[in-house]
Amino acid sequence: MNHWLLLALLFGFIVPVTVGSAVVWVAFDAATRGVEWPWKWISVIVLTYPLFPLTLLYLRLRHDRKGKPGSKYYIARNVAVGSIIVPVIAVAMSPPDVIVQIFSWTFGLLLVLVGSYLYEWL
Repeated sequence: MNHWLLLALLFGFIVPVTVGSAVVWVAFDAATRGVEWPWKWISVIVLTYPLFPLTLLYLRLRHDRKGKPGSKYYIARNVAVGSIIVPVIAVAMSPPDVIVQIFSWTFGLLLVLVGSYLYEWL
């Protein structure tokens, strides 16, 4: 199998999971804080993505939580935070080979997905 095809398939799996989990987490967080239109938060986060933590902190400080978050909120949060941390760990702990780093990234993300599900549901 061509290594570039495998790399494209793995990267095509990683990016939607990372971005999707961050979007779901922000939407659940906005809903528990009583924001009428959670997509407003998502659009602000997408536009300021390099400043994701600072923007999310600013939005969270402006709105108090009105409801209790459910287990889906916590699973989305764990996957989003894990998928942001996993690439850093994969790059730091694996050899300086792009293909090995992508495999490490994918394996670490799968561990985060399974681990966050088991942590919240068991």
